Amino acid sequence: MNLIDTTNGNLTIPGPVTIAPLMDIELLKQQLTEKQIPFKQEDHYNGMYGSIYLHGIKAENKTFKIEVHYDRKKTKSLSMDFDCDKGFEISLNDWVANLKGKESKFAWGNVVSDFHPRFDVPYISVTYLK
Repeated sequence: MNLIDTTNGNLTIPGPVTIAPLMDIELLKQQLTEKQIPFKQEDHYNGMYGSIYLHGIKAENKTFKIEVHYDRKKTKSLSMDFDCDKGFEISLNDWVANLKGKESKFAWGNVVSDFHPRFDVPYISVTYLK
């Protein structure tokens, strides 16, 4: 299973729950609640901006931590990292390269893997275009 569909930018997590570019954040919260997927939300400006944090998402022999960032109550970007299950090893950069090939810019947004500038840990960043 590919977690991120590079044709449309959808991220599908087991449940299943699909997180789409510019998705209404209330719809995402409703899906997570219905599928009993625990999440934490951090709101700013009366819920207009913020993040939803998902931890322990098991997919593809990995356990993901995913942050969904929203702007004006629409999904704006994702950031994530993962730990591999025992006996299955792949680096974050290799996983991203397998996912998207040499492309980093798509019609719906951008996907990059990088190191966090402050904490120097690898992460995947998905940014949606308007």
